Amino acid sequence: MAKKILLSLLVFVIVLGSGAWLNRIDLMLALVKYRSDNGIPIGPNREITWQQGEGVAAGSASAQAPNIIVILADDLGINDISSFGGGVADGRVQTPNIDQLAAQGAVFQQSYAGAPICAASCCAASNARAAPKRPSPTMPRRRSKPSSPSSS
Repeated sequence: MAKKILLSLLVFVIVLGSGAWLNRIDLMLALVKYRSDNGIPIGPNREITWQQGEGVAAGSASAQAPNIIVILADDLGINDISSFGGGVADGRVQTPNIDQLAAQGAVFQQSYAGAPICAASCCAASNARAAPKRPSPTMPRRRSKPSSPSSS
């Protein structure tokens, strides 16, 4: 009788573990959502009073250069944020802060990648130069096409 109970318990654990393995991504996303909803509460924004600088900016406000902040995200597609109708995991993980930045700032619909792979593209973006023509150790090598058998 004890062997029958242990065997049925083992089968139950295997079935439950298999189901959890097959749905591991959904379970992890549900865990992330649960932790973010029930985690450390975030307080409201507080007003900060800044000290005035020593001098006044030279020239009028229109003559000064604009303040521009560029946010470079590696491997981020347009469907990865929820402001464009997407979102990570088919919209189950929302990105409200990025959505607010997109609503208040300029959104560029076209972009350029310096290389087809991450390492060389990040290198091109960080030093404002074209990707190296010579392959680096991290770049995949092109395989030569196999020669077709000659018909004789």
